[in-house]
Amino acid sequence: MRFDTNVSEEVKDLSYFKDLRERRAWMARMTVLIAVLGLLVMNMYVLFISTETVILNVDLARIEQSDQADLLEARIQRLERQLEALHANNTPEKAAEVTGSPSP
Repeated sequence: MRFDTNVSEEVKDLSYFKDLRERRAWMARMTVLIAVLGLLVMNMYVLFISTETVILNVDLARIEQSDQADLLEARIQRLERQLEALHANNTPEKAAEVTGSPSP
């Protein structure tokens, strides 16, 4: 009978260590899972920041282009005014005064 109690105690000890190993294995799995999910969230955040940066750069490029478009539009308006002045004057001498170039 004493032999049976020793065996049952050893079996209990073995089952305790088996449970302990299983718990440690699950803890390791959960740690890896949390680390992977953390990296995934961080990756999504970095992706969000990079897309926002690209959108901001595109918006800045549009603003720069619109500034250039405004400058071009102002230049076109000046040229149109000069052309109207040329048509209004109709004489080569007066046209030379408006454009700043000598008459032919």
